[in-house]
Amino acid sequence: MAHNNDSTAASFGRELPGAEHEHPTYGILTRTLIHSPVVKQIIPARIRGKDFNDVVFVAETYIELYLLNDDGKLRRVATKSDFQADIRHAKVFATGTGSVGDAGVLSDDVMAEDTKGLLPPHILALTLDSGHLGFLYAVTKGDEVEFVMSTRRIDTKGVHPKNLGKSLAVDPK
Repeated sequence: MAHNNDSTAASFGRELPGAEHEHPTYGILTRTLIHSPVVKQIIPARIRGKDFNDVVFVAETYIELYLLNDDGKLRRVATKSDFQADIRHAKVFATGTGSVGDAGVLSDDVMAEDTKGLLPPHILALTLDSGHLGFLYAVTKGDEVEFVMSTRRIDTKGVHPKNLGKSLAVDPK
C-alpha cells in the first residue's frame, strides 16, 4: 500500500520544505463598534447652564445630551462615548445652594449656580465598571458642546467588584 507523503505530512500539520502556507490571522477587538441603542436612564439635568433645559440619556457605553425645546420636542446636542468602560449608574446633583428636587424634577427656584459662575447648576455623577466615579458637565463653545469630566477611583475595600458602583445615591443636603 503506497502513501503520498505530501498529503500525509499536510494532514498532520507538519510543514513541508519549500511549501508556503497561509496561517489565519487573529486579533482582539478592544473597542465598541456599534453602541447599544438601549437607554438605561433618562435624567433631566442642567449640565450646561441654567438657561438650557437639558435631558441626559444614559446608555451602557455612552450618554447623549438633548435640549428640551419650548414646543416639547427633544433635539440632540451632543454625545459622549469615550468612557473606556461601561456605565453602571448615573445621578445628578446640584452645585449651588439649591437641590435637584424630587425625582430629579427641575424647578426655577432651585437654579442657583455656584458663586463664581464656573460650574452649571447640575453635575452628572457616573459610576463606571472600571471602578471609577466620574463627574461630568458640558460647556457650549459656539455651535459645539464640549464635555468636561473628572474621574476618581472608588475605594474597593469590602466591596465585591461585580457590585461596585451598581447603585449611586446623592445626599440632597
